[in-house]
Amino acid sequence: MANQFHAPESIEDALRLRRQLADACFLAGGTEINGERRAKPAEQLIWLGRLGLGGIARREAGVSIGAMATLQEILESGLVHPAIHQAARHHANRNIRNAATIGGHLALARSCADLIPVLLALGARLRIVTEAGERELDLERWIAGERDGLLLSVEVPDPPDDLRVALEHHSRTANDVSILTVAVSFGCADGHLRGPILAVGGVAASVIRLRAAEAALDGKPLPDREQVEALVEAEVEPIDDIRGSAAFKQRLAAVLVERALRRAWNGEECI
Repeated sequence: MANQFHAPESIEDALRLRRQLADACFLAGGTEINGERRAKPAEQLIWLGRLGLGGIARREAGVSIGAMATLQEILESGLVHPAIHQAARHHANRNIRNAATIGGHLALARSCADLIPVLLALGARLRIVTEAGERELDLERWIAGERDGLLLSVEVPDPPDDLRVALEHHSRTANDVSILTVAVSFGCADGHLRGPILAVGGVAASVIRLRAAEAALDGKPLPDREQVEALVEAEVEPIDDIRGSAAFKQRLAAVLVERALRRAWNGEECI
């Protein structure tokens, strides 16, 4: 249990506190603070609510989602891509979405995260700041563990006109965390997939892209169901846990990826 609470009023102060306090963590919406995966609970909390990191804004070539924007604000925004709306709707319930932030969602980067697959599928990048200054970071590098600094915003570029996107997920109940999350995207020209992205959560320690399957599909018409499912099953290696057996999750991943690809191929829009 934390015994000290800090509320810095500038990004510089937040970074200074994080550097000076050995056992501290940044606090956003707080929905996961008691379940945070640490060897022991943080004794110092650095709340980010006074730093002006909220809001969703239109930029010249895309949309910027502030790190302190809540998932409910994202769900209700008229600026973000419909697929992001759908992913936010999958996340737990309104009470949690009213507090949970996209920054906290990305900071934890859970394997079954609802928004990370769709952000990968849309080519989102992260704007972060360290004491050395601001920079943009590839989302995959962040997921892989390169999380030095403070997340300022998620930058989602405008998608190409021919980009097709679809999502699937599976959970035990509407209020539960997802067991598996899937987002796919690709361009389509002359009946062929171009630059497919297949992002899957719940089958590894963090959300992953299925690079081998992407390469096998690129530049070709969408294969039949059995071929797509075989590509997915060959690339995912989930583990047995309380949410299901490895075999169940491997099979489920194959079904959901194929279903999402088929829906995107058929032009079914995210709503």
